[in-house]
Amino acid sequence: MKKLDVSPDSFTFPILLKYCGKIGAFIEGEEVHCFVIKSGFGANAFVGTALIELYSSGRVIEAAYKVFGEIVERNVVAWTSNAMINEYISCGDIASVRWL
Repeated sequence: MKKLDVSPDSFTFPILLKYCGKIGAFIEGEEVHCFVIKSGFGANAFVGTALIELYSSGRVIEAAYKVFGEIVERNVVAWTSNAMINEYISCGDIASVRWL
């Protein structure tokens, strides 16, 4: 049997992270986050947005904001998802929404 050499990429990680958030697998999501960093995808906007959503679904606003701050290029992906804004609104932190 031939072994396939397949590695996760910027499309794979967001799917894994969103799934972890949906099922409440936050420890596993943190493990995926570690693998994201080791794989060099930590600054990717798609991956970063999925990480924000993961931490937001677990109500870890500090971690979500830290990820948001680490996204190097805040392009349309990071802004249109509004993950940070949604989290701040759900926490009632209107001042932070206005700041962003």
